[in-house]
Amino acid sequence: MKAYRVCEDQKVLMPAMICLEGFILSHTSMPIKIPDQKEIDGFLPPFKPGWMLDVENPVSHGNIVSPEYYMELRYLMHEALENAKQLIPEAARQYSEKFGLPDYGGLIEEYMCDDAEVILVSMGTIGSEAKLAVKKLREEGYRVGSARIRVFRPFPREALREMAVRASALAIIDRDISFGMEGVLFSEVRSTLFDLPKKPLTKNFIAGLGGRDVTQSDIEEIAKKTFRILETGVGFEEIEWVNMRR
Repeated sequence: MKAYRVCEDQKVLMPAMICLEGFILSHTSMPIKIPDQKEIDGFLPPFKPGWMLDVENPVSHGNIVSPEYYMELRYLMHEALENAKQLIPEAARQYSEKFGLPDYGGLIEEYMCDDAEVILVSMGTIGSEAKLAVKKLREEGYRVGSARIRVFRPFPREALREMAVRASALAIIDRDISFGMEGVLFSEVRSTLFDLPKKPLTKNFIAGLGGRDVTQSDIEEIAKKTFRILETGVGFEEIEWVNMRR
């Protein structure tokens, strides 16, 4: 519903992809609460189709833009995503208020990040498990937090930079790999922080490919290893594969 709210805004008019990790996770099930249609209609504004979607006033148009205007079209698409970056947090807040549900954040879901020395950065379901790990590690005296990236495009560049400057290290957990390079989230985070005058240490952990479990204890060990590197300066590898058979 939040995606419809943002995508159909006249400042955006772009599609969205609602994503979840595949393989094992995509073949599991859990309860979900869906509001009734009346509540949904109260949250979503009346649908007003643009000219290309008005079935009462059909027109034909080219689906391929000539080179003369291709660059301008791409700019408009980029501008639409920048507009979405502003609209997503507001849609999340309004959704939370309308349905009495927690506000999981707009672009980033932060958990105990305000005073965190190490922040675990992840996407998808790992972010849920990371909360449990953070809670336990806090009880053990570790100043650690979790940041779940909720929107990959537009990438939450400004929010991430604001959060990162407060930390000493970011442990980026990727459930993916860009072959011959690194985790895709790690690439985005590192480039986002590149020109900061004071940057936190960044380390990439590749975990859970093919639906392999990434447990709470795995995430706790990732955090503790990052703390050990900060304390000793020993054992730093930019990219590390978690629980890989060798």
